[in-house]
This record gives sequence, C-alpha cells and structure tokens, in this order.
Amino acid sequence: MKRKYLLRGIGIGLCIGVAVSYTAFKTGNYVSGSESSTSATTEQSTEGVKTSEDPAKTTEDPAKTTEDPAKTTEDPAKTTEDPAKTTEDPAKTSEDKAKQEAEEQKASEEKARKEEEERKAAEEKARKEEEERKAAEEKARKEEEERKAAEERARKEEEERNQGQTVEIEVKRGMSSEKIANLLETNGLVDSAKDFDKWLKNNKYSNKLHFGTMTLKKGMTYEELAKELTTQGR
Repeated sequence: MKRKYLLRGIGIGLCIGVAVSYTAFKTGNYVSGSESSTSATTEQSTEGVKTSEDPAKTTEDPAKTTEDPAKTTEDPAKTTEDPAKTTEDPAKTSEDKAKQEAEEQKASEEKARKEEEERKAAEEKARKEEEERKAAEEKARKEEEERKAAEERARKEEEERNQGQTVEIEVKRGMSSEKIANLLETNGLVDSAKDFDKWLKNNKYSNKLHFGTMTLKKGMTYEELAKELTTQGR
C-alpha cells in the first residue's frame, strides 16, 4: 500500500517537474527570442540612424529649404504697387497740374515784368544821356557865343581905342588895288583886304588910286578910305 502511494507521488512529482521544465523552456525561448528580436531591431534601428541621416537632418526642413513664400514671393502689397499710389488721383493730378501752370504763369509774368522794367530803365538811361548830350551841346553853343561876343567886344574896344589914331602908309607906284588893300589890312585900317579890294572894284575906285605917302585914320569907312586914297599922293 505504501509502495503504491510512493510511486504515485513520484509519478506526480515527475509530471510536475516535466511541466515546470517545459514551461521554463518555453519561457526561456520566448524571452531569448524577444531579446534577440529586440536586439536585432535595436541594431537595425541604430544602423539606420548611422547609415541614413535623420530625415529631420538630411532632408532639409521644408520651412528652411523651401523659401518662405512670404519672403521669396514678394508681398503683392509691396511688389504690386498700390493702385491708390500708382494710379494718380485725377483730382489731385488736375490740382497739381493747375498749380504748376499757375506757378509757370506767375514766373512768366514776373519775367515779363522784369524785362519791362529793364526796358524802361534802358529808355530812361538813353533819355538822360540824350538830355546830357543836348545840355553839353547847349553849353558848348553858349560858350561859343560868349567867345564870339568877347571877341566882338574886344574888337569894338580896339576900334574905340584906335578911333582917330592916324597911320602913315607908303603906296608905291604901280601897286594894284589888291596890294593896297593888303597894306591897309596890315596897318589895321581894314578888317579884310579881300572885302575892301572887292568894294573898290565894284565902286570903280580900283583904277583911280594914287601913290605916295598918305596919312589915314583908323576907323574910317570904306568910302572915306577910298576918297583919301584917290586924293592924297600923286
């Protein structure tokens, strides 16, 4: 009876041992396989990290490699001019044009005004120069008149001083009326020998003149001289 129980106990123990061993074997293979799989996966992953660059590193970040459209593509608000700026406001353009035309008109009028002032100034200058020229001519005319008046006054004074003064002349035989007239002018009895000779010829005294020593007075008229020249001498 005891033997039976012993064998039964051994059999049960063997079964339990086999079961435990089997379980342990299965568990060991599973863990080994898992570790092997995990190791292989880790090695593969590591190799992938080594051989292939991280896409985040090897492949440029689209945000970096591809230019930001906001930067590469100009802002339409910048590249495309604002219609409010590129297209001039017709009212403002018209106002600016009118202002420019008004300024040009004003400048033109100012230029014309200055030219007119310069023209008037030139005319005034010419007028003053003409007045000065006429004044100079008038002054010269008056000075000439004063000179002639002074000469005439001096002549009259000389005549008055010589009035009644006697002059003795010598008329030579055969002297012509022209030479006798020159002799009278030389002695201050006539002013012009030419005029006296002409008067003698016109009044038929040129062939009646005497020769010899004659005494005449200064201030005598042509008629008085002619009578003395035809009565004195021989």
